[in-house]
Amino acid sequence: MAGSAKQIQESTAAWMRLGKTFSEAQTAAQASVKLLNVSEFTNIDDSTKALLSISQAYKELTYDDVIDKLNMVGDHFSSATDQLAKGLQNAAAVLKTQGNDVDQALALLTAGNDIT
Repeated sequence: MAGSAKQIQESTAAWMRLGKTFSEAQTAAQASVKLLNVSEFTNIDDSTKALLSISQAYKELTYDDVIDKLNMVGDHFSSATDQLAKGLQNAAAVLKTQGNDVDQALALLTAGNDIT
């Protein structure tokens, strides 16, 4: 997994500010770097914020589950992975509250992207 020490440090600090232990924050930071690498995100802050919001709404999923789903949809449909992540970042809590699982949420975002 490629990621500079500075990126991992910044992401780890961001996760720790949210109450994660150092070990949990390191794991989450590695996932943030992974999302950065498989998406069109250009900086670790955006990747971290997106992953944080999505993982807060869909706590039953691992970070890798979230990244794999974003990457799969981004690879197979006309939606960029970072745009899907940003869409979930903004809407995941509401969609989850309304009973949509992450697959349904991604389907809604992908369909919306295809229409616009």
